[in-house]
Amino acid sequence: MQFALRDLTIGEVLSTQATRHRDKPCLVFETVSFTYQEVELETNRLANGLGSAGVNFGEHVAVMLGNGPEILLSIFALGKLGAVAVPLNTSARGKGLAYNLDHADATTLIADAQFLPHIAAIIHVTSSLKRLIIVGEPPSGADLPAGLIVLKFNDLRSSNTLAPKTDVKYNDQAFLMYTSGTTGPSKAVMYTHAYALTWAGGFADAHNYRSDDIMYVSMPLFHGNALHSATYGCLLVGATVVIKPKFSASKFWRDIYIHRATLTNLLGSMGDILWNLDPSEYERKNTLRQIMAGPIPDRGRQMEERWHVQLVSCFGLTDFGVSNFSTVDDPPGKFGSCGLASPHFEVRIVDDNDFEVPDGQLGEIVLRTKTPWHSASGYYKMPTETAASLRNQWFHTGDLGIRDADGFLYFKDRKKDAIRRRGENISAFEVEQVLMDYEGIAEVCAYAVAIDGDEEVGVSLITTPGHNFVPADLIRWCEGRMSYFMVPRFIDTREDLPRTESGKIQKHSLRTDAQSNVKQLWDRVSEGIEVGRL
Repeated sequence: MQFALRDLTIGEVLSTQATRHRDKPCLVFETVSFTYQEVELETNRLANGLGSAGVNFGEHVAVMLGNGPEILLSIFALGKLGAVAVPLNTSARGKGLAYNLDHADATTLIADAQFLPHIAAIIHVTSSLKRLIIVGEPPSGADLPAGLIVLKFNDLRSSNTLAPKTDVKYNDQAFLMYTSGTTGPSKAVMYTHAYALTWAGGFADAHNYRSDDIMYVSMPLFHGNALHSATYGCLLVGATVVIKPKFSASKFWRDIYIHRATLTNLLGSMGDILWNLDPSEYERKNTLRQIMAGPIPDRGRQMEERWHVQLVSCFGLTDFGVSNFSTVDDPPGKFGSCGLASPHFEVRIVDDNDFEVPDGQLGEIVLRTKTPWHSASGYYKMPTETAASLRNQWFHTGDLGIRDADGFLYFKDRKKDAIRRRGENISAFEVEQVLMDYEGIAEVCAYAVAIDGDEEVGVSLITTPGHNFVPADLIRWCEGRMSYFMVPRFIDTREDLPRTESGKIQKHSLRTDAQSNVKQLWDRVSEGIEVGRL
């Protein structure tokens, strides 16, 4: 990494790179492009405008924006002010959105105008919010509290292009990043500036990002992969980032060719979706040299040959850090692994009592750092959960894996009950909480159902006596009350749910039954019911 640890703040990185790469493209979105110097000046303007509007050092500012320049300029500007950015999933709705805003103690929300109806529906029950900053033209008739300060994003761009006079340090908090809760509500992981940028630097170093690289980003920038692994990693080396609104398989190879992209990241089933496309002229002429795939698909070698790229991978999680990287220099026989441990991390495989197991034996992956400020600082306002995750001084990932005799890590399965669908972490608990508000459900259990290399949301439920339960009606009810990707695909209606001796639902048993009998479950896809972004 080109920066010393104590210099790792986003303000220092942008200022330095504006000097080194002044007129080089930094961010590209559709027809708009910002050089490194323009990003520096624009974020100074916005930081000064936010400061004038009352946003102070240490304040928590929620950001609910889709992919585009505004989300990055906002996050960079907040970092320069010393405020804490809280990126929110743009699909958040209802109770989930209200929880995030309240739990994060957000005093300010920067949001796209299209989300205003969803914000207005819950903003009356939030307690800390003082300001709403709107990107774009707001729709008329939004019911907002009388005392709420409402500002337009473009009006905050100050004429002052000097960096704000705030003394931001590497160990100051920069982010609250929400991650899926597995036995309770979603947790907000605390990131310092140093952690966000050492996360990025790990990718830049292990995967050999270069200043002449062009990174293609189509995953949501409110997630760590697109924001830190890709974008922040490129900032550290002076590369160019091309941003797209969302992943589009039909446009992917054309975009890669037009932008001359050399790097991209693919998660979950994205690689398989591209594989199943008919080969095109743009695919054959693609300029990619490397794809970071999480995980590398079973047909990874075939993908490399067809697409003329090299696939690499990693192991890590928002809650703690990225510990392992596979690289293009790994021995051929290690292809498909998560690679060796970073020099900044220790990795062990342990049994249920935290004793290390022999190489080649399955166990839980646990981590700890060797270097200060290379990991997250715990869960915000959740000291009990933070302490539990660090049992016996090791962070417990909840993931199962194997380490071979040469130290290469292989991810095998999830020990915990999170559901991973198309790159999104879904809390089974939160799905259950929303569904329990439906008048036809007496009890429900949510879990993952593995389909075509990805996971879908399945639920087993007991209906209330006398209710004429119609699965399709439940699906329509869910829309607008939860993120679109959380809406169940499979529904298993039962008279009772299996339980332990202490009365707890045996989720593992339900998940196993559903997986074994998936064709017998009610399936909204088979019923022709589509659920998309609202």
